[in-house]
Amino acid sequence: MSLPEQHKAIILSSNQSPLDLSVQLIPTPKPTPGSAIVRVLSTYIFPYVADIFTSKRRLLSPIVVPITPGNGAIGRVASVGPDAVSLKEGDFVLIDPNV
Repeated sequence: MSLPEQHKAIILSSNQSPLDLSVQLIPTPKPTPGSAIVRVLSTYIFPYVADIFTSKRRLLSPIVVPITPGNGAIGRVASVGPDAVSLKEGDFVLIDPNV
């Protein structure tokens, strides 16, 4: 599967209230060793995420913007790095950043 040159992403450009969220076209990354590019099919955003981004809820490290908000996701592998041994294009995957 060939990757598009660009893709749409929701970008948080400012963490000042009101939050500045917009859909932007950004360059699609190329897979590197140890990585895979996943086409996200579904994701979620916690209902209290605005409190995190505006610092009403404290985190261990500050939020650096711009950022693409979201937590986990499900999707399909669009491309894999040159050293892939188990993932392949088309695989259905769960992305959990908290593992």
